Amino acid sequence: MRQAVITFPKLAPDSVVFPIVDRWIDAVAASDYSTAADFLYNAADWTLDRLSSAIVPIAPDPTFEPWAGEQFAITPVFSAKVGERFNVPELNEPAPLMSFWLLNANPKLAVDYPHCIGDVLYPLPINGYWSDISASFHLREVSPNSVALLLHDFCVIRD
Repeated sequence: MRQAVITFPKLAPDSVVFPIVDRWIDAVAASDYSTAADFLYNAADWTLDRLSSAIVPIAPDPTFEPWAGEQFAITPVFSAKVGERFNVPELNEPAPLMSFWLLNANPKLAVDYPHCIGDVLYPLPINGYWSDISASFHLREVSPNSVALLLHDFCVIRD
């Protein structure tokens, strides 16, 4: 029997939301799907096989040596490094770029996703480096005062 999904306050700041995403990524990196599932409202939709099959077709930039070849894996957040991927230093971000926003500023945006009040776009560490693959989550309302992560998709954000 599945435990209750991990929730957080509806208007939580990114300082609360991002560590929850970190814990989900770390559970996936450890192949601990039981724990990873506890972080997702829609865990039944995302098996480890489906996670892998969703990420493999959008492999990270193969010109960056740690991502060359066919073997790559999601790795823990705490040990992820920023790679020097470009010859122009200004193009190398000092840290991964995470996005978090609430839809209540424009309720019309929520029409396509009932009960979702916001979104999180969060890069994935691949083979020890922050990658250009991001996990896209909706913030799914589960009670009047709380939300949970609903994994929506994966996307590539390339420079």
